[in-house]
Parts: sequence; structure tokens; C-alpha cells
Amino acid sequence: MKKSKTLRKSKAWCSQRDENASRWMQHGTTLLKSNGLKLTKPRLSMLEMVIHASGPFSAEDLHHKNKKNAKYETLDLVTIYRSLTTFVEANLLSPVDFGDGINRYELRGPDGHHHHYVICTKCKTAAPIDLCHGHDVDLFVTQQKSLEKKGFTQLQHRLEFFGICPKCNKS
Repeated sequence: MKKSKTLRKSKAWCSQRDENASRWMQHGTTLLKSNGLKLTKPRLSMLEMVIHASGPFSAEDLHHKNKKNAKYETLDLVTIYRSLTTFVEANLLSPVDFGDGINRYELRGPDGHHHHYVICTKCKTAAPIDLCHGHDVDLFVTQQKSLEKKGFTQLQHRLEFFGICPKCNKS
């Protein structure tokens, strides 16, 4: 089945995040404003950090990055946690659960594009898998429409697979 032009464009946005940083900043600031949030220096610094973060990241990952990089405004861990919660509520980030009790996040595409992951239970490496694309998207769209008819709004879903990766399997 052919992927739609919109889907290809969204995947390109996600894969070329650094090249599209200004577009991501515009998208992020628009989302924050539309959710009634002020564009404070700490929020803008957080937004820039999450745009340049790779893969699923935790608050501690961002805090470490923030301390190492003088380019960002200095943020304490509490501010980072609060901002992450705010960004999830504004649909800018999606939570990712590795099943280890650490909250991780990833940037959502302008159309809600996100990844699912297969996570190694030994080394905790995560590999993205695209389940919401191509023919698989029909299942998710059908289910979402059904839930919307029942009155649910702001729907999101999560699906992760767990196993032992080939590298850990060898050892």
C-alpha cells in the first residue's frame, strides 16, 4: 500500500529534525500559545532542547544536557519535569514507557506522528518500529473513530514490545 504524501512529509519532518529546527520551534510555540501558555525563556529553552534531543529522553537526560551546554538557559530538574508535563498536555511530546519506571518522551510530529518501540529488557536499548503507518494505520484510525463516537477526546495510544536484543542474546 502506498504511503500518503502527508505521512511521507511528517516522517521527513521527524527524520530531519535538526534541519527543520526553526519549523519545529514555530510548531512548538504555536502549540504552547494555543494551550494558553506564555513563551517564557525557560519554556523556549526547553523547547529547543527537546527539538534537538535524540530518541526517547528522560527529564534526567535533559537536565544533564542542560548542565553541559551553555547554549541553553540553566534549568533545575523540577522545571524540566514541569515543562515535560506541560509539553505532553499540549500534545508536543508523547510519553514512551520502557517498563523500568523512568518516564521518557519523544517529540510528536505536527500531525501526531510518533513511534512505537521494541525495548531490550537487558540493556534497555530501544529500536523504533512504525506501526501507525501504511496498512496498519487503518486499525488505529478505525479504533480512534469508534472511541470518538463514544465521546472520548484528545485520544492517544501507546504500544511497546519487549524482548532481548540480538546483541544481548549472544552474550
